[in-house]
Amino acid sequence: MIKNLLKAILISAFLFLLPDKSLAKDLVAGDSAKISLYGQCKLNSQISSFELLVKQLTLREFFREKNSPLAEQAPNFISSCQKYDLDCYLLPAIASIESYYGKRYIKSYNNPFGWGGGYYKFNSLDEAIDTVAKGLKTRYIARGATNLKSIGKYYSADSTWWIKTSKVKRELERKEKKFGLLLAESLVE
Repeated sequence: MIKNLLKAILISAFLFLLPDKSLAKDLVAGDSAKISLYGQCKLNSQISSFELLVKQLTLREFFREKNSPLAEQAPNFISSCQKYDLDCYLLPAIASIESYYGKRYIKSYNNPFGWGGGYYKFNSLDEAIDTVAKGLKTRYIARGATNLKSIGKYYSADSTWWIKTSKVKRELERKEKKFGLLLAESLVE
């Protein structure tokens, strides 16, 4: 009963978030074996609409479970990470650690990332997401900080920041695997 209810919710969410273009080419049996839904989340031009949807649903559900105001920003996280070719769970993990899942930051600053010590003011959360994604790409990753430990050396004075951020990132990856498998199973039935 609960499994069927979950399937119905996932299918409804899938159909609601479905882009205008058809996903048929992404969901044919021959291509389904190639879909890599978890592990490395770095986005690139080869990612399917199905994978993007699963990542977006994963973020939205993750933040909703945490009663986070960032739940509705899931599409913005995904589009900025895709735009700057970042791991799609990097920004959400940072926001989770820096602002307790987006619950504790100066709201008028729209800065759940602690960017600029938390005092950098953005006009919107969308602007914050895009600016921090660009900053991570150009100020950290492009200069050789390619993992959370090396990013953490510059991003935070807390020596355990990278460990905490990695834990959130792994939680998101596990959730993505679960959602992806449930959604794929629902589509096959």
